[in-house]
Amino acid sequence: MARKTSYTLELTGELVAVTPLHIGGADTGDTVDMPFARDGAGNLYIPGTSLAGAIRAWEGMADVSDDLWGYAGKSDLEDHASHLIFDDAPLRIDAGDGGAATELWHGIGIDRHSGATATGIKFDREVLPRGSRFGFRLQLEVPPDSNIEGVLTRIARIQVGLEEGYIEIGGSVTRGFGGVRLQKAEHRVVNWGSREGVLAWLQNDSLATSPLREQWQEAYRVASSQAASLRRHIEIAIHWRPKGPVMVKSAHEGVAVDGMPFVSRGEDDHYLLTLPGSSLKGALRQHAERIMRTVLDDPADISKVHPRDQVKVDLVAAIFGAARAVDAPPRAATDAGQPAVPPDGTGGRGLLSVYTCYADLGYTLSQWRDMEELTSAWHRGRLTVAGNDQPLYRADRIAIDRWLGRPVDGALYSVVEPDSNTVWEPMRLRLRPLPESGAGGALLWLLLRDLCAGRIPLGFGVNRGFGDIEVARVDIAGYGAADFSCLGDRAIELDVTAGALNETAAAEVVKTFAGAWTRYLAGKGIDVGSGRGERVVPGEVCWVS
Repeated sequence: MARKTSYTLELTGELVAVTPLHIGGADTGDTVDMPFARDGAGNLYIPGTSLAGAIRAWEGMADVSDDLWGYAGKSDLEDHASHLIFDDAPLRIDAGDGGAATELWHGIGIDRHSGATATGIKFDREVLPRGSRFGFRLQLEVPPDSNIEGVLTRIARIQVGLEEGYIEIGGSVTRGFGGVRLQKAEHRVVNWGSREGVLAWLQNDSLATSPLREQWQEAYRVASSQAASLRRHIEIAIHWRPKGPVMVKSAHEGVAVDGMPFVSRGEDDHYLLTLPGSSLKGALRQHAERIMRTVLDDPADISKVHPRDQVKVDLVAAIFGAARAVDAPPRAATDAGQPAVPPDGTGGRGLLSVYTCYADLGYTLSQWRDMEELTSAWHRGRLTVAGNDQPLYRADRIAIDRWLGRPVDGALYSVVEPDSNTVWEPMRLRLRPLPESGAGGALLWLLLRDLCAGRIPLGFGVNRGFGDIEVARVDIAGYGAADFSCLGDRAIELDVTAGALNETAAAEVVKTFAGAWTRYLAGKGIDVGSGRGERVVPGEVCWVS
């Protein structure tokens, strides 16, 4: 390909996963439904196509004829390839790691009628834990007569977007995967129009100074100072504590203990108690469906509906996403570069992402295996390995014969449970721009209210005393996104007292959502004065005009 290039801008560094990461491979695998992508030598990596697609979508290029990214479909003589070149990003493994340690994360579907695991909806995926590192290189070939200031601004903004974690990579990014940050970034400029520039490139002089490199660094400083304006989403942090045992049960059983909590590797090679984003999002979604079915007085008998169709509830699909029908037509991109909000029932990616949440409680892999396999690891239900100062205990459970009133033979089992002293990091939600109606934001606000009120249990065994939480504070950063524009570029903190969310600092947001909610109900033919729009769940007064 012979095309004229005056400069090449090269951005290198290290991509670090700040959440678990899954990049789908070409094969389904023999033992894993969704294996991680591997190159021809069997090494784990992020394909350059995944990087290019995610970054282009984040940049918001609604114009497909963008000269920098390239375009196709105009004519054979006018089409051209992108000037942005992304290398595949190989996984970096330290000498002492002994190889890449992937994890197997399991997922299930919940039958909305029975509340039990849905038949036929069980899958697993191969995941790299947070802290995994990948080599990164981006090259931008600058054509002659380009607007060099504009080009430098765009590559600087891409760098800031990667460094700030605004760009998500891979699959299931709305369910706690795909968060990465660029670290150890370096700039390099190759001047193809001078002898000195070509010699510097041949000598691999990445530290060579040039006026253009200095301009690039200045553009980066400007973009860094404007990082908040590049954030095209709303961030919500929910500070909480457990009121009892909160955990997600591991898919495999131990020898000394039947049920173990789900854990994932942390950055210090300790395995931490983990609430997957898919589990948290599922709990929120199920409650959202309950709200909407109550408000709309939905008479549908979902006992006769396939679980995949049970989730097709008005307004919920736009926020949480839904499986797309096979014959559904493609949707056009919005001006912000995000997928258009899917009409209910047609499917598509949702606007809400829920991140995986970790506890400040971890052990080495060998210590977890001792807990699973050694009876001596437990004494009277308390942990004896790795010290007794950690809030873990083993609880023995039985089932009772309803006729004889005694334990059922073969129904004795044990579960390792964390107690209420376990410290968890905040739950983090990311909301992309809402549609103009704002009714989806109103639904999300109702979820926040109910979560603060303790109406949404989390994780495993919520019908058996698990999963109760207490929320202390909710932080919101709006950054000009739709329906949160009144926040500007500032963050607000909403305290929670006795389960009630103090909405004073968000009064303008609540007012906007109240109006949107009223208009939405009116559009559905619901008279808010009749009471159907006043109460969404027992005891929770919602907005009326």
